[in-house]
Amino acid sequence: DPTMAAKELSTSWLARRRVENKILRHPTKEYLYDGVAGVLQQFLEQGDHITIWTDDYPERVATSDLGKLRKGLSSKERHRFALTHEEDKIALLPEVFDKARTHGIKNAIIVDNSETNLDQAAIAIKKTGEGINFDLALVNPKAPEIQLPACIPSEITQFSVPSIHSLTQLRKEHTGPFLWIIDFNETLMDTPAFMKGVKAAVTDTLRNRWMS
Repeated sequence: DPTMAAKELSTSWLARRRVENKILRHPTKEYLYDGVAGVLQQFLEQGDHITIWTDDYPERVATSDLGKLRKGLSSKERHRFALTHEEDKIALLPEVFDKARTHGIKNAIIVDNSETNLDQAAIAIKKTGEGINFDLALVNPKAPEIQLPACIPSEITQFSVPSIHSLTQLRKEHTGPFLWIIDFNETLMDTPAFMKGVKAAVTDTLRNRWMS
C-alpha cells in the first residue's frame, strides 16, 4: 500500500507525498512479461473483448502502456478493452458478465495466477454467469505445455498454462468473439521484479531529499 509504505519510510508530510507518488507512478511497462502486449493485440484483432481484472491500483495498469491497445481501436470499438479494479475483485464479476451478455459474448476465459481467485470466480460464475460458457486458466510458470481443450465445454473447466501465450492456441481453434478476463499482477507483470524496482526508486527519492 503506497500510503502505508510512505508513512513507514518518512515522518515528513512532503516526503511521504513524494514517496507515495513514486510508488503509484513507478512505470510498470518494463516489468510486463515478454510478448504480453502482442498476445492481447492478437486477441483484439480477432474481435475479442479484454477486461484487465485487478485488485491493485489502476495506476499500475496505466503505466504499463497497455492502454495504447485501447487507443488503437476505433471509438466505437474501445469498449472491447476495459479495466476493472477493486480490492475485492471477485465482486466485480457480475457486472463484467452483464456487459458481456449485452455484447453477445458466449464464451469467456478467466485468467489468473491464483487458484483461490479462480475458485471464487467459479462460484460467481455459477451464481451470475448464466448464458456464457467459461474456462478458467491458471497461469503457472512451472506448468508444462499441455493439450488444451479441443472444444468449449458446457461445464466450467480449469487448466494450467505456463503463460498467456499458450492461450493463443486455444483461441485459434474457435470462432466468434471471446471475453478474456485477465489478472494483472503476476499474470501479465513480473510483480516481484516490479517491487524491487519500486524499492530502488523510493530509496533514490529519499536519498535525494536528504542530500538536498
